[in-house]
Amino acid sequence: MTIRDVGAQSRIVDSVDLTASMVRYMLGGAARTPRRTLQSGLMLGLSGGGRRFWMRMASPARESVWSYPRPPRVEESARLVRVVLGGQVIAESTRTKRVLESSHPPAYYIPIEDIRAGVLAPSERTSFCEFKGGARYHTVQAGNRVEQDAAWYYPQPSGGFEIIANHVAFYPGRMDECTVDGEVVRPQAGAFYGGWITSDIEGPFKGEPGTAGW
Repeated sequence: MTIRDVGAQSRIVDSVDLTASMVRYMLGGAARTPRRTLQSGLMLGLSGGGRRFWMRMASPARESVWSYPRPPRVEESARLVRVVLGGQVIAESTRTKRVLESSHPPAYYIPIEDIRAGVLAPSERTSFCEFKGGARYHTVQAGNRVEQDAAWYYPQPSGGFEIIANHVAFYPGRMDECTVDGEVVRPQAGAFYGGWITSDIEGPFKGEPGTAGW
């Protein structure tokens, strides 16, 4: 769906599967049953928390990040993924894993065997995900480019995420380009997030201005 806030601060929210809890969150906890239905259910009006929203069904051919679960889901992907740095293809795979988490565009995890040898150097940086566990980082180098902490992996993923062991994810904004089936990816906003945005993915996305509390 598309939800349009017609209040003082206009915003649009896309969702294929809009849950009641999400509506309550967006309306400041004051959501009620939609009070008006137009066009045989294709358009809904809601009000609450001093705001009014309009919802419109999104294209079924596209994925909404608001239909992704939390905790995230991992799924296998056969789409052709390429990563380019320093003018060189450093990774290419048709057997990646997509991590899908509510409000985030997918992160693609590439099997280490499909990454060119010698482009990854261990980094001292670490981080922790409440779902996937402890992450470590790589500096990525190819051609005349060196990108510090531009890729990450989970050496011992938490239960339920073992499938991404021996896989590496890249920050698309730190590479020359990343592509999915030939389409150049747009990076998720925010220095910490590494989602890959393609034309079949609908937001809004965490990391954009005003989304810190999501």
